[in-house]
Amino acid sequence: MSVGVERTFHQDLGLGLRQLSDIALRALSPAVNDPTTAVQCLDRIVQILAAVVERPLGTVHHRDRRGAVRLAQSVPGWADLVDLGLAEVRGAAVGSPQVTRRILAGIDDLLRLAPEERREPLVRHRTLLVQAVEGAVPAAADRRFALSPDRQGIG
Repeated sequence: MSVGVERTFHQDLGLGLRQLSDIALRALSPAVNDPTTAVQCLDRIVQILAAVVERPLGTVHHRDRRGAVRLAQSVPGWADLVDLGLAEVRGAAVGSPQVTRRILAGIDDLLRLAPEERREPLVRHRTLLVQAVEGAVPAAADRRFALSPDRQGIG
C-alpha cells in the first residue's frame, strides 16, 4: 500500500466514478452536446458497478502478515457508488434519448447481476429516470423511444 497527496482511481473507486460522471456531464452540456461520449462513460460506469456488485463494500481492513488490522479504510457503500455513477448523469440525460436508453439498459443489466439487498438504488434511479422522461417529453412516441433500453444508446 502506498500513500500519496492526491487521490488516484486505482486506489479510490469513487474517484473513477466521479471522473466518468463529470466527463458525461460535460458531454451532455448544451455547449458540447456530445451524447455519444456520455454513452461511452456510462459503458465504463456500468462496467465498474458490475465488477463490484457482489463484492464487500464499506470498511476495508488492511492486515499485516500476522493478520492484525493495521489500517481500516472507509470505502463507499453500494448505494453511494450507484448514486455517484448515475445520479447527475441521469438528471442531465432527460433530453437525450441516446443516453436515457443506455442508462436504462445499464440499470437493467445491473439488476440482473445484483443480489436482492443491492437492488434498491438501481430501482430508485430507474424509477426517477422514467418519471423525468415522462414529465419532460411531450410526445408519446418520443417517450416510448427514450424509455426503450439499448446498450448502444441508439443502436
